[in-house]
Amino acid sequence: ALAAYRAAEEAYRAAGQPERALAARVNALHAVHALEGAAVLRRALDRIEAAEDPPGEATASPALRLRRSLQLARHRARLADDATATDEERARDARLASARLAGLASEADEANEPELASHALGHRALLYAEAGRLDEAHTLVRRALRAASRAGSRRAELEWRRALVGIETRRGNPAAALASARRAVLLAEEIDWLWVPEQDPWRVRPGSGARPDPPSVQAYRTAVDLILRAAARQPAGEDQALLAEARSTLERLKTEELTTYFDDPCLASQRRVSLDRLPGAVVLYPIFLADRVELVLHHEGRFSRFTVEMDPAALTETIRALRFQLPNRMTREYRLPAATLFDQIVRPWQAILEKADTLVVVPSGPLVEIPFAALYDTAASRHLIEQVAISVVPGLDLTEPRPLAQEGIRALVAGLSESVQGFVALEGVTEEIALVEATYPSIVLADAAFRAEAVRRAVRENPVNIVHIASHGQFNEEASDSFLLTIDGRISMAELAESISATQLRADEPLELIVLSACESAAGDERAALGLAGVAVQSGARSALATIWSVNDEATVRVIRRFYAGLRAGESRSQALRAAQLEVLRAPDFGHPANWAPYLLIGSWL
Repeated sequence: ALAAYRAAEEAYRAAGQPERALAARVNALHAVHALEGAAVLRRALDRIEAAEDPPGEATASPALRLRRSLQLARHRARLADDATATDEERARDARLASARLAGLASEADEANEPELASHALGHRALLYAEAGRLDEAHTLVRRALRAASRAGSRRAELEWRRALVGIETRRGNPAAALASARRAVLLAEEIDWLWVPEQDPWRVRPGSGARPDPPSVQAYRTAVDLILRAAARQPAGEDQALLAEARSTLERLKTEELTTYFDDPCLASQRRVSLDRLPGAVVLYPIFLADRVELVLHHEGRFSRFTVEMDPAALTETIRALRFQLPNRMTREYRLPAATLFDQIVRPWQAILEKADTLVVVPSGPLVEIPFAALYDTAASRHLIEQVAISVVPGLDLTEPRPLAQEGIRALVAGLSESVQGFVALEGVTEEIALVEATYPSIVLADAAFRAEAVRRAVRENPVNIVHIASHGQFNEEASDSFLLTIDGRISMAELAESISATQLRADEPLELIVLSACESAAGDERAALGLAGVAVQSGARSALATIWSVNDEATVRVIRRFYAGLRAGESRSQALRAAQLEVLRAPDFGHPANWAPYLLIGSWL
């Protein structure tokens, strides 16, 4: 990128276009910092700022000149936060950035550019906050908000409203911080759903590999944090309204995360569910925050709140250890992290769990990557699945928990048993297809008939309630890269969801269930797990059953056989899956969770 920017600068200068040459140099500064470090960036800024009239400035429009000045000030400000610099260098960079931003704010006011003035004031407020001058930062960020409002820029207003939350928190005004956080959430909901992430030096360090969240997602997270802090300050029994608000805000966050992942605004208009309609279920929200992990539960009409003893970093390390160890059938090293997680996440409220028949988990952070079924209770010498049926939902408001009808069920069954495109053969697929076909009237697309277009046509032309696909599949970081293997290529998860989402139009015959066996999700990749959780939501299906790592053929057949037998006998989806997992767990040579734990029921558990 740096080479391309520098080539562009030279080409523009040779063509007699100094304004564009300067723009290329300024745009290159992100790459300069990422590739060559803060010291080189500092020298580059010094050279640009040393010229009284840099090439291109004189011919630039006032608005473009001001925007370029803002970009230079932001780069200078990021150097003021550079941990590798000396105190003297940081102080100098802060002074230069503050002076440039102050001048820019005045020029923007004179040029009637309130949005630019807002950014200049807001970024200057951040500099003051970084220096601990909180009262001055508070005054500046308030001015930035007023300028953003005059400009009608909801995005700038959201940015500085979020900054105000942090400043009010540091000033010791939790009520004011919470009020600003609630306003930020309202602003986030007003902003267009489509958000193109920019490289923002205030939130993402160059070269870190970090993926910035949309400001709306950050606004929801901040609000949840402050609401839970407020709930913790309430007397016992008087926190219900705040916990209900935290839960509602978290649900909106879940919808926003999936909307961003799939680039699909329609997800926000999906179904809603009332907590009053969940008899016998405990709903668990594990919430990863910057400094702690909290658990919010709902059961029998009331909320409960617990704080996990481990800090988020240590808990994340334990979760990742479990995720990497579980698929290894040759060792029981998974027991230690599985027991640690049970003690931290389940044991504090185990008495509540004993009154439930289903645990509904709305996971967040790294917890989206692991099967809760494998958590291990050392005191009782049993896994969590041996105590209760478990379902995972990407968000309760995105779920429609209804029982599976017992009559008129039709299935589309597709599978690939052959080795193609470098993937190994799946010898159990033929038997798996036969099991489904023997349970429900089915349309079958096997091996040579299993083609992407054939799947689309079959779903489009035939009303089905179950789609069962037994083939290699992968859930990857990007939704567009997640796929299912077919005989003639691949069908993306997004294409599959689009093809079957037409079933949402058949209110009398909705798509009840998608089963994706032999799929896997990359360990250590939260976004890949997010794609897995979103399959049912994006397709409009009430639930999905999928694996997160490849499973032994014989174990797969056992699970599928018992699962469908349970559905046919009238068991709920979660109870049918639990019975299938327990059957495999208790079978000789299959007790290791590598054989039964990777099956996740996502969505409706009834």
